Amino acid sequence: MTSPEFSEHARLRMAEMGVSTRRVKRVLRHPEVTRPGALGHKDGRTMFLGDGIGVIVQGNIVVTVIWDTREEFHRRQRYLEAS
Repeated sequence: MTSPEFSEHARLRMAEMGVSTRRVKRVLRHPEVTRPGALGHKDGRTMFLGDGIGVIVQGNIVVTVIWDTREEFHRRQRYLEAS
């Protein structure tokens, strides 16, 4: 991926979360997991997960940044299955 552009929303989220552009670019270069964007969202988005964050990209634009909650999700699933 060439150097991404950042939407205004992504820049606001990064500031709120204390996430640097360097960290986002590192996740884009070396993601732990890459998958299509979430259901119900516009087609063509891709989510890159790594280093504790999720980076949602459409084309060459970082649309938003979120916390990576994969571990919490799996723990919750195991708890519910055991109940």
